[in-house]
Amino acid sequence: MKDGFYLFIYFIIYLGTRLYREVPSKKNFEPEKWELICQTAEEWRQIEKSFESSRQKIEQQLYISLQELAPKIASKLENKEKQLQKQGTEI
Repeated sequence: MKDGFYLFIYFIIYLGTRLYREVPSKKNFEPEKWELICQTAEEWRQIEKSFESSRQKIEQQLYISLQELAPKIASKLENKEKQLQKQGTEI
């Protein structure tokens, strides 16, 4: 990925089951913005796979972290969705 170093430095801020990354402002006086990267189980699987074949060392390190984190979060999201469906059918 072209922005691999940027992704590693600013990427991981994990809140609940969402993943954000900081997007630097184009002008010095503007506040930095945050971009939502993952919030669904499928997005968590995709983000992990997107770094799988990277040749950049820093992205390989990010991939190693995502290998552990992404499946756990995807599973958590799937379980939550199943619970919500079950509650919906019981009402």
